[in-house]
Amino acid sequence: MNDITVDTLLYGEIKLAQRKKGYRFSLDAILLADFVRTEPADRIIELGSGCGVIPLWLSRRREFTSILGVEIQPELARLARQNVSLNGEEGRIKILEEDLRELPQRMDKGSFDVVVCNPPYRKLAAGRLNPDQERAIARHEICCTLEDMVRVTSHLLHSRGKLFTICLNERYAELLKELFQWRMSPVMVRFVHPRPEEKASHFLLEAKKGSRKGLVFLPPLFVYQQGGEYTHTMREIFRGRI
Repeated sequence: MNDITVDTLLYGEIKLAQRKKGYRFSLDAILLADFVRTEPADRIIELGSGCGVIPLWLSRRREFTSILGVEIQPELARLARQNVSLNGEEGRIKILEEDLRELPQRMDKGSFDVVVCNPPYRKLAAGRLNPDQERAIARHEICCTLEDMVRVTSHLLHSRGKLFTICLNERYAELLKELFQWRMSPVMVRFVHPRPEEKASHFLLEAKKGSRKGLVFLPPLFVYQQGGEYTHTMREIFRGRI
């Protein structure tokens, strides 16, 4: 198709079909995929899968019982299924076209060990709304808010289940408030800085249900060196380090 590109990740291990225009995955998805820590038997669900990059990235790292990606936008769900097939992962990854806000009515409580979510970062009234619908839904809280994400996650996770997410640094306090409200505790945080001399722009967070552990702050992640090249840590992430 003329409006589709096929890109590669992990030095050619993953092939990814994306539209030339419309939503395309960003660096945030790679940072989140690298941050996720799971066990081989974990049942994993990703809320808002886009074109399927995070499930495919995770599938290259470990054997899993299952990975279910949930995507509300029909065209992105179709692309995600295409990418699952393109990479020969039909046996381990399934894509569900569904509004994640409806999952508590459709799935049993405690069905998953791990929830992964790269949520829309901005409130609906914050900043310019992208004229492209796919990008607008991915970036602004049109179909999903932080409260929606945490509420649904709390339902889907069993009593010791884990959430892995990434968000804008400015919404850190807001996300922690939602987690506590839904009886989840942040256990690990890593702040992401564009460059060593710049303040954090995003944070990566792991939260657990029923945890009493203290909050651990990992060393900051710097994306670029002062000269504009990727840092050594970022190059290791692109290689799919474990």
